Amino acid sequence: MGALGALEKIQEPTMLVSPDAVLLTVDDWQAVSQIAGKTVACHFNTFTSIAFSGGPATSPPSTHSVATFTTGPGKCNDGSNTSLTVPITDLGEGKKVPRDTISVTSNNPSFATGGTLPLVTGNYQVHSITP
Repeated sequence: MGALGALEKIQEPTMLVSPDAVLLTVDDWQAVSQIAGKTVACHFNTFTSIAFSGGPATSPPSTHSVATFTTGPGKCNDGSNTSLTVPITDLGEGKKVPRDTISVTSNNPSFATGGTLPLVTGNYQVHSITP
C-alpha cells in the first residue's frame, strides 16, 4: 500500500505536503470567525506553503511535531482578502499530555489568535509520509 493509500485509512484531518503552492480544485477550505456576534467567513483555494518542524511526535510516530501552513488570499464575506499562517503542535495522545496547540496570524484581526492557544476540543496529528 502506498503512502496515499495509508492516509485514506486515517480518520482524522490530514494535510499533504507539496514543494510548491497547492491549488485546491474547489474552494473547499474555509475559516470562520465569530467574535462579538459578528461572523466572518473566508474561502481559500491555495496554500502557499506548508512546513514541518519541531522534535518527533510519538503517537502516531512522526519525524516532526509541528505543521505550519500559510494560505493564499481568501475571499471573505466582509470583502477582505485574508491570508492565514497557522502552526499546529501535536503534543501527543491521551489524557496525561498537554492539549495540542494552535496559533493563527493574519492580516485580518478577526482571525488572529494573539498567541498560542490550546485546542478546546479535538486532536491534531502530524504524520510522516514516505512515498
